[in-house]
Amino acid sequence: MRISIIIVALLAFTACGEQQANGDDHHMDMANEEAKAVKVKLSSLENKEDPTCGMTLKEGAIADTLTVAGKTYGFCNPHCKEVYKETL
Repeated sequence: MRISIIIVALLAFTACGEQQANGDDHHMDMANEEAKAVKVKLSSLENKEDPTCGMTLKEGAIADTLTVAGKTYGFCNPHCKEVYKETL
């Protein structure tokens, strides 16, 4: 089970990294289809990069958040949030 979670996270990271290397901002395209960006200040988050794929988060382009043990994390799209939740 743990190995499958690691594999899913690696696949998501690899796919995100390939898109990011090509300069394709696919995350917000996906997020716009699935959900509007949440109203949260980047400075209020524990992270400046998506913990699932490593994409740098931008002010006004945070698609979703998750609070764990009192700390709020931002994500580039809802899919990355769901992958992250599976690892908890």
